[in-house]
Amino acid sequence: MARIRAAGQVLSLKSLQFVAAARSLGQSHAKIILAPPVAEPHGASWLIYLTLTIPSRVILDESFLSFLGLGLQEPQVSWGCC
Repeated sequence: MARIRAAGQVLSLKSLQFVAAARSLGQSHAKIILAPPVAEPHGASWLIYLTLTIPSRVILDESFLSFLGLGLQEPQVSWGCC
């Protein structure tokens, strides 16, 4: 499901005006992908997605490092812990 949704988003973003404008200015594919305008409705959805997924990824990374014994030591407290 996620793959189909991502493909649909790519196709909808591909037809927007900022992509055509960036192509006419000679922008590379990477620059077009990494810097979509936030004012566009699709750009805002990517921003929301990133703000929701990055913290969960950081929490998972921190718990994995702590499991290996490489995380925070006893006097230090994680921001996720109260």
